[in-house]
This record gives sequence, C-alpha cells and structure tokens, in this order.
Amino acid sequence: MARRDDSPRGNPGAVALGILWLLGGALLAGSGLLRLVPTLYALGAIALVAGAIGLVVAFLPNTTVSFWAELVPSGLLVALGAVLVRFPTLEPRALAVAASVVFLGSGTVRLGAAREFVAAWRPFLVAGLVSVFLGLVLLSDVLEPTTTGVAFLLGCDLIVGGAVLMQTSRR
Repeated sequence: MARRDDSPRGNPGAVALGILWLLGGALLAGSGLLRLVPTLYALGAIALVAGAIGLVVAFLPNTTVSFWAELVPSGLLVALGAVLVRFPTLEPRALAVAASVVFLGSGTVRLGAAREFVAAWRPFLVAGLVSVFLGLVLLSDVLEPTTTGVAFLLGCDLIVGGAVLMQTSRR
C-alpha cells in the first residue's frame, strides 16, 4: 500500500513569487554593489513587475499565510514602480522618500503579521524589522540618497521579502 507524503511543501505560487523576488532583488542589489546606476525606468519596471506578480499571487487561494502581508507590500511596489516610470527625472531625495514609504509600509504590515500568525512569527518579524530599518535609513539621511543606493536597498528588501514568502509558504 502506498504511503501518503505529508512532508510540508511550499505552495507553488508563493514559491515562484519568492524566487522571482529573490532574482529581482539580486539584480538590484548586485547593480548597487557594482555601482551600476540603473535608470529610473529599469528600477520602476522591476518594481512594477514584482508588485504586479505579488498582487496576482496574493489573490490566489491558500498561497501565503497572510493575505495582507502579501497584498500591501505588492501594492506599494506597484505604486513605486508607477511613480518611477511616470517621472523619470525624479530627484534622488524624492526617490528616497518614495522608497522609504514603501519600506515603512511593508515593514509595518509584516510586523503586524508577525504578531498575528504565531506559526510564522520569526520570518515576518525579521522581514518587518529589516524593512523598517531600511525605511528609517533612507529617511534619516544617514547615507546620501542616490539612485544606486535606493536600488541596492530595494534589492535587499526584495531578497528578504522573497525569502520570507518561500519560508512561510510551507506553513
């Protein structure tokens, strides 16, 4: 008689989104580390695609642990991507403020998800703290806001978000 495999497996939609966010984050973080200046169109396009895919996956049934922890960061990425594509001559300070709103919003929602979902509180807590930290770094002018720096920080946030998606899809 065949035994049923009850090992925890990730939801394919959440795992695919996590992998896409990891790849997009690696692309942005790598360009930041190599000091390659991405155009605002490219930065906006990556944010738009990552956010749009996240919105689609958020509405699929039983994809992730928290609907809101997926919907809000994805919606904020779509909004940031739309702003960057629409205004390609955005000043670096305005870009930093727009990106910090994305980081602080998604970090706050992830911290709320950490409090709500006991089974997956650690990944949400780490992702929330990382996002809030990145938002505060941009707002406090610790670093001079540049397009390369914002691309690097956005890449780091996408990497953490993708890792959390893949981790929490197994619960």
